[in-house]
Amino acid sequence: DDVQVVEMPACAPPTAVNVDTITPTSADISWSTITAGGLWVIEYGPTGFAPGTGTTINTSNLMHTISGLTPNTAYQFYMQEECGPNSSSVLVGPFNFTTVNNTPGVSCTYSFPITSLPYVGANMTTAGFGNDYSSTDACNSFYMNGEEFVFEYTPSANEAVSISVDSLSSGSNGVFVLDGCPDDPNTSCVAMNGLSNAPLSIPQVVLQGGTTYYIIVSNSSTFTDFDIDISLIPCADPGQFVDSNATVNSIDLAWLAANSQSVNIEWDTTGFLLGTGNMANSTTGTYTLTGLQSGTAYDVYLQNDCGSGTTSAWVGPFTVLTAFAPPYFTDFASYPPLAWTEAQGLIGEPTSFINTCLLYTS
Repeated sequence: DDVQVVEMPACAPPTAVNVDTITPTSADISWSTITAGGLWVIEYGPTGFAPGTGTTINTSNLMHTISGLTPNTAYQFYMQEECGPNSSSVLVGPFNFTTVNNTPGVSCTYSFPITSLPYVGANMTTAGFGNDYSSTDACNSFYMNGEEFVFEYTPSANEAVSISVDSLSSGSNGVFVLDGCPDDPNTSCVAMNGLSNAPLSIPQVVLQGGTTYYIIVSNSSTFTDFDIDISLIPCADPGQFVDSNATVNSIDLAWLAANSQSVNIEWDTTGFLLGTGNMANSTTGTYTLTGLQSGTAYDVYLQNDCGSGTTSAWVGPFTVLTAFAPPYFTDFASYPPLAWTEAQGLIGEPTSFINTCLLYTS
């Protein structure tokens, strides 16, 4: 056998080399050593460069930030310790990392800003923008499993907008409006539309002034080219209706309205004919129905009044229910009775109301 005898290096190479925070233009690296007081040499360059042809950095620290890099680029680096004149450890590496892609539209962090409406984008694509979000995020949509393009828009006041997406090059696409990044657990899916092979449309969504929204175009598994049109609706229907704080004789209502001077409200017991109910008007985006009957369902309709004789269509009915005032009786003439749900299992101890096949509870 051939035997080679070589001089042992005077110092040990760096160990536990790690790449920490990576940005579009920098990367933090750190390492350990068994030799105190050394000088470390870092040589870096684009992936595949030959040692001796890269950029060299000398440091006496156990960490360093490599800066001045190009976004969305693969790099590698080598390291060794110098421990005296003409004396150094063996060269270790390469260690690899890729800088962050900061192309506008690639993610919520590096979104494509829309500063005013209407906005029209032609010949756009999700190709190369990555698959950062998925069907397990807000909106829970199969159509967010491919590459996405992320727009960002913050209206200064309440606005109603329509969104259309066409010229799609792939099937199974979606368009989404969210009030935060999809992977944030506090984000709500405000509106969405997903179709297999057709243009996408969100006819109306009301955006709240001062809230930052992300409008995302995505594909179910790959990329798609697309055109997008986001336009203002001059006098849109009120949206995002909610009811809360129901008592035996009152219910709080709330909604969002854009370009609105006030909102007309009409309500009565469920099934009433629009135009025959009780009327009210609100300029605050909220209203409390009072003087109601306990344990009763009511229908509510809303209409935006934009001034100068311009109004939206009536929207509704939104059905709300007052609280029940004891004692409460039902003969189960209709099933299930109002506000009752069917359940299985024991209602409570020690008495169980058991039918041969079903159990009931309120």
